[in-house]
Amino acid sequence: PVIQSGGGIAGGGSVTTDTEGPGEFSIFGSQFAVEESDTPLFIGSLSYLDVTASMTVESTSITAYGPLEGAEATTRQMTGISTVNGEGAYPFMVTLVDGGPIGTGSDSFQLAVGNDGETEVTDPSYLVQSTVQSGNLQLITFDFGNLEVSGSPVSATPAG
Repeated sequence: PVIQSGGGIAGGGSVTTDTEGPGEFSIFGSQFAVEESDTPLFIGSLSYLDVTASMTVESTSITAYGPLEGAEATTRQMTGISTVNGEGAYPFMVTLVDGGPIGTGSDSFQLAVGNDGETEVTDPSYLVQSTVQSGNLQLITFDFGNLEVSGSPVSATPAG
């Protein structure tokens, strides 16, 4: 497919779990418009560690990504399927807010994990809601329709 444009969110950092323990995450989520298609392309990745519970959540597929209707303009939500501690097929939903520049303490992270074998999170078996303690979330925009190459021909090799 020919990708026209898109947007996303990327980042990582530390959060406080609902049991007051430390959690660590890294995330990338995006939605791209595809030429001659009404169906967007979703790409992303979630990696999360609840340090106290020794639990990992790793995405295996992304089913949706985009702004959250009725929320702040800098809020994004991503859904998909993940493993927990390397096993199963657990639905997840992560809601992220880019609250400003690094160090403002305004970014937020919410992760809900459903039950093994379900296709969406209806009754979370795991939930964490926290401001990002250290790290950052950053909205990003991709516009491939306005790319221009000027000057010398572009070479794929470092030597030119």
